Amino acid sequence: MPREALNFHLKKRLTKKNKNIVDISDCLYLENYFKISHQALNLRLKLDNHINNKKYKELKDINIIKEARRYGYSIELYTKPKINKDIVVESEYAELAEEALESDIISESRYNEYLIEGGYGDLVFGDGEDE
Repeated sequence: MPREALNFHLKKRLTKKNKNIVDISDCLYLENYFKISHQALNLRLKLDNHINNKKYKELKDINIIKEARRYGYSIELYTKPKINKDIVVESEYAELAEEALESDIISESRYNEYLIEGGYGDLVFGDGEDE
């Protein structure tokens, strides 16, 4: 998720709701818009200084599936549907990052950064199963 896109959509949403503090409803909206995990968005909001450490911990401890249901969002993004016994699909995040890398839109270091931020560090560092 490009930083500029996050900033744009977050500012637009907060302005529309006439507020300046990010809450769980904003997180759910952005997670579903960008198709990224709650953990990835929460970390990105903290790293980009949209939320402080206290808010980060508060959002981290939320039962995201319960909140998604409460706000009327599908829980599909927050569950791991089994396609087959070897593949678990979490979101399109890693695929979009791969496409951006292959199209020379982002560098390999930026690609790795996005994967780590998105919770796909095992793709960067390996999971140790191939050794």
